[in-house]
Amino acid sequence: GLTRDRQADQLGRPSFSKVCLSSDFASDQTMFLAGFDGLFTSRDAGMSWKESVTISPQNVLALSISPGVDQNSYLGLTTYLWGAYLSNDAGESWKPIYDGMLEPRDAGITRLFSMEFSPNFDKDRTLFTSTWYRFYTSRDGGSSWDALPEIPLPEDAPRHHGSYIAVSPA
Repeated sequence: GLTRDRQADQLGRPSFSKVCLSSDFASDQTMFLAGFDGLFTSRDAGMSWKESVTISPQNVLALSISPGVDQNSYLGLTTYLWGAYLSNDAGESWKPIYDGMLEPRDAGITRLFSMEFSPNFDKDRTLFTSTWYRFYTSRDGGSSWDALPEIPLPEDAPRHHGSYIAVSPA
């Protein structure tokens, strides 16, 4: 039940950092393990483990307002683990927009850090977002996404802690 985190490996950090035993370990066999990306609990002296939720996967990490919001009322947001969402009615309703954003880690949606609208979103329907590992672009208002090529880094290059996007006004 223990899982390693690819991010920890990339940053050269341990996947697990501390083990604690319950005060009644002899009878309840309960152990806690601090992971790079969460908390794990064992009720059978470490034979099996279950990950505990320590942060809501729905935490909003970024919010972006499209240019010309008075005309179109588009808002975009990214969440801790549940992907990206788009509203076309000033936040009254939201739809998920993460088709094509699967990361190798667990073959699921990974953390998105930012979302930006093209300055010409009304005409070109282009959005940008970023994960720990890459940048994505959508040219259809978030219906589908394409990963941009990864930037090659030397083996000894320091690893980043998230990614950010700045969109040229042109």
